[in-house]
Amino acid sequence: MAVLTSLDDSVLIRLTFSLDLKDIIQLSRVNMRLQKLVYNSPEVWTTDVLFPVGDRSITDQFIRFLVPRITRHYGIHALRLVNLPLTWAGYLWIFDQFAHSVDCIDLTADDNSLRDLARHLLIFAGNLAMLQNDNKIPITFRQYAIDEREYTEALIATDYLGQRSLRDLHRLLSSFTLDDPPFERLVQFRVSSTDHPANHQDKNEHIHELQMLASFLAGRKLSHKRSREDEERILIPKHPRRNLAT
Repeated sequence: MAVLTSLDDSVLIRLTFSLDLKDIIQLSRVNMRLQKLVYNSPEVWTTDVLFPVGDRSITDQFIRFLVPRITRHYGIHALRLVNLPLTWAGYLWIFDQFAHSVDCIDLTADDNSLRDLARHLLIFAGNLAMLQNDNKIPITFRQYAIDEREYTEALIATDYLGQRSLRDLHRLLSSFTLDDPPFERLVQFRVSSTDHPANHQDKNEHIHELQMLASFLAGRKLSHKRSREDEERILIPKHPRRNLAT
């Protein structure tokens, strides 16, 4: 341990390049110096390290612990959120931290998770439109995740911006443009359901809804197609990761 703590910061950062997510977190727990170094160094946090595919330890609780500690930077250009046991709130905590920098999001989950995420992103989007109309500061993904009931009730109080139902709000949003969209750089949003074969994904209403909402929250029409290379990259992680619960 003494040898480890005597190393220069630059050497320690290079050391993290060979570690998986669990080991990086363990390193941060050695002492306060290493904690600050790990979480304040953008080089440590890459797409390959974050959110290992299919890791059942990546829960909402874990996300709330990890994500706010990571320094905000523009180094994360892609998010790979594939087969993770997250609720809609966990996804919003992730979006809050990385929305400003990502240009590509890959999201794969079951139908129930996609449905819940679509519902809450729609309410979130409705609140952004409402606040823009009132010339007020927009809320963040994190604010909504913490107090979704308040923002749901605020939208209901406007009769869903005069649309009378949450489902009908889609029509209004399709012709509304945000002045300050939260996904500043997003150009590609790829989503799929684990409950349907690949050739039926285009018929999934939750996928279509999420694609529309992602475009609204990016302020531009997004690409939604995966290439063969994209599929291989999602199914076969670049580096094997150990389960965080072990």
